[in-house]
Amino acid sequence: MSRIRRFFGIILSWIVVMSVYFIPACAAEAENGEVRVFDFAGLFSQEEKEELEEEALRLREELKAEFIVLTVDETRGHTAQEMADEYYFSHGYEKSFDEDGAVVLIDMDNREIYLGTYGIMIRVITDQRLENILDAAYPYAVQENYAGAALTMLQECEDYVHKGIVAGQYNYDRETGRIQMHYTIRWYEALVAAAVSAAIAGFACQGVARSYRMKSGKEKESKLAYQENALLQSASPVDQLMNTAVHHTVIPRQNTSGRSSGSSSSRRSTTHSHSGHRAGGGGRRF
Repeated sequence: MSRIRRFFGIILSWIVVMSVYFIPACAAEAENGEVRVFDFAGLFSQEEKEELEEEALRLREELKAEFIVLTVDETRGHTAQEMADEYYFSHGYEKSFDEDGAVVLIDMDNREIYLGTYGIMIRVITDQRLENILDAAYPYAVQENYAGAALTMLQECEDYVHKGIVAGQYNYDRETGRIQMHYTIRWYEALVAAAVSAAIAGFACQGVARSYRMKSGKEKESKLAYQENALLQSASPVDQLMNTAVHHTVIPRQNTSGRSSGSSSSRRSTTHSHSGHRAGGGGRRF
């Protein structure tokens, strides 16, 4: 009997221990499912954190992309780029919307504001747009208004998403030099193309029908008789090339070294690889 009581006592103690440690852990995990602001550097007040949280979740719902705000005070030798990319992919945020999303990072170790872009956000945030976002957020970071810097970056991203991908946008892989163009067909372009194709097809069909139309039975018989008695003779043509001259012209090679023009950066999104994924973005020291 004492052994039975001891056994049930052990079971009861195990249940109590698990309820103390496991249940809060599950609650915290459930709560973190809706958390998009991770202030590990302690830069935000509670009100600022709630405002940023609300903004990030609103953008997630409306734009169908992940928006993460992250602050760190120690990177252990890693760059801001590595910190943003690693946090995004190691926590599975790329699984929500086919990798579409962005990370707003304030790196106090490297003293850098950084915007990481992923999925469709790479094409939306070109190099020029990225510079514009950093221009807008930089004064806040210098004045130590880190919440203002993060909020500005989120709002600038939203503005560019609404503006859409710029015409002629392309991704430039800085590691391989590979270029991936973004092709889009607007509704009026598709309409014009369909109309032109239909017109060409109609003219072609009409021409074929006209050439084979028989206006009278007599004309039909005459044509059939001609076709029956016709002989087809062909000879192999011989082409002779006479009095030819070849001219050589040297085309000077354009100098592609140095920084690209502003119009190019407005269409280009520079990318890099991270753990088998494509990522974009950039930052600025403050």
